[in-house]
Amino acid sequence: MHTLSEAQSDPPTAEPSRVTVDEKQIEIDGEKKWLYAAVDTESKLLLEVDVFSRRGTDPAAAFLHRLTQKHDVADTEFLVDAGGYLTALSQNDLSGRLDYRIRNHIEKWFQTVTMRIDRFHSFWGAVNPTRNSGYDASDTTTTTGDRTKHSTDERQLR
Repeated sequence: MHTLSEAQSDPPTAEPSRVTVDEKQIEIDGEKKWLYAAVDTESKLLLEVDVFSRRGTDPAAAFLHRLTQKHDVADTEFLVDAGGYLTALSQNDLSGRLDYRIRNHIEKWFQTVTMRIDRFHSFWGAVNPTRNSGYDASDTTTTTGDRTKHSTDERQLR
């Protein structure tokens, strides 16, 4: 018998020469959050992604620090926008520059994520549990299997 951990390999590590980094505001459970991402411009590999409750130099520095823990980016040039990244790069002993032209990969990735989030909410927004059916409306982790089991249990009670 094989376990899932035996079948999974470690995530790929990279030594990119250029990385674009950016953030985008998203909404999770009605709260505004900031989704940070880093993409290798050559391989187009998504190197890191994380969510923070706010935007600025401190979250950018924390994000870049995590990136340095997973990938060899000591000689990497970071292409950033103004969102506190130049200070954050300096705090992590990384080099980079402001660049608004070569950042298409990260922008396309954010477009795709936004589209998928919208589709997810469009589909699952119609499946909103109500108290009348025995669900707690604050439970956001109800799965399709849970709803099926609950419907079967209700029929058996009748």
